[in-house]
Amino acid sequence: MNLQNLKHEFIHIADYDKVKPLKLLIKEFKKYQRKHNTSAIVFCNSVASARAIEHTLSEEGLKTASMHGDIPPRMRERNFEDFKV
Repeated sequence: MNLQNLKHEFIHIADYDKVKPLKLLIKEFKKYQRKHNTSAIVFCNSVASARAIEHTLSEEGLKTASMHGDIPPRMRERNFEDFKV
């Protein structure tokens, strides 16, 4: 597996309301995505956070696929395979 072009970034958001910073990040990602045709993974610390993030991303017109513990294993595998394409 070639991970030469993989870019890692960690953004710690201390504020309780993370929606505003997330929307700013989405705006920047959309600009980058248009130029580079790329994908991103967002890690969350709870199922509730994952659902909230997925909702926000969907509202912003981004394709989403959850992989948290409440998603059946086969669907998680399918979501991951779709992400890799």
